Amino acid sequence: MAALDVLKAEILTFTHTVNQSYDDKKAQKILDLVEAIPEDGSQSSSPTPPPLGLLVYAVKSILYPTVIYEQISDLVRLFTMIDFWRQRSMGEVKTAVIWDDYFASSGDKGQMPYTQLTDDVRGILLGHQEDALGWRRIFMRIVCKCFTTHLQRLWLNQRGASFRKQWEVYFSIATKHFVPYDSDNQQPDGQKPSQAVDLTHAFQYQLSVEDLDMLVESMQECREFMVESFDNAKAWATPE
Repeated sequence: MAALDVLKAEILTFTHTVNQSYDDKKAQKILDLVEAIPEDGSQSSSPTPPPLGLLVYAVKSILYPTVIYEQISDLVRLFTMIDFWRQRSMGEVKTAVIWDDYFASSGDKGQMPYTQLTDDVRGILLGHQEDALGWRRIFMRIVCKCFTTHLQRLWLNQRGASFRKQWEVYFSIATKHFVPYDSDNQQPDGQKPSQAVDLTHAFQYQLSVEDLDMLVESMQECREFMVESFDNAKAWATPE
């Protein structure tokens, strides 16, 4: 059974041990998210991904015990939704540090409706903030490797229509006028990241300049692979 089908089956068999009481409407909402979020990368507000545990389960279903290469595109969608969770957690960390700074600088500490963070906890949160860019780079490396692997396999298997479709999905954003995401919300002419072009995949949500550069590198890698494979085929077919 396909990994996402397994995921859906797992959702539909939720028991009270997970959610206290079974709620078929909540389960259906999750199913709708699994279907809708990957196709709706153009939304300007932060997407709401399905539960993290279910996403991880589906990822493992694709990767183990043997990689299901036919579902690489699904794998990218799942990784993207996991990264949405990372982005959300980074937002919560930023908010916690801002409020902690605010109350630390307030005059009357006896009136604080808030317990200040301990030095250890604050250090952990600040460390997570510092690591945010590194984790984003890891995510982009993973999805770019998925792109090149998927496209190279389609190319070698002579699946022209599928190859062209996936090339457009993965790389079209790198060849269009796109307003990259600025973490400080400073966008040219007040534009939001999704306003410049229609996004073709959820992973394109809040792409930065560095993210786009990595996409261009992956696109160039695929082009070089295509040329090399074509040259090799010509050499093999040419009699000595």
